[in-house]
Amino acid sequence: MTTQSSDTAPTPEAAADTSRKHVWMRGFYMIITAFLIGAAQSVLVLLALIQFLLMLISRGEPNAQIAEFGETLGKWLVQASKFQTAKSEDKPWPLGPLT
Repeated sequence: MTTQSSDTAPTPEAAADTSRKHVWMRGFYMIITAFLIGAAQSVLVLLALIQFLLMLISRGEPNAQIAEFGETLGKWLVQASKFQTAKSEDKPWPLGPLT
């Protein structure tokens, strides 16, 4: 068996093994993200209901904090969707930064 020096290119087998590990790790992160998307959808439904009730009470005036959080949640869902469909390699928060 030969050893590989640090200045030579990896063998095709080693590159394929690294690629497989990357795909498996990505799959693991995709599963976590899928659960987080489900939780985010539940939070969104709850917030929409609360916002609706508050608007009934306040004669149509929306709660600014709920609206702002909804916008942030929407941005996160876009980021998570891009990661899930491999449009982006950026992991969504909490696995990566919230952009």
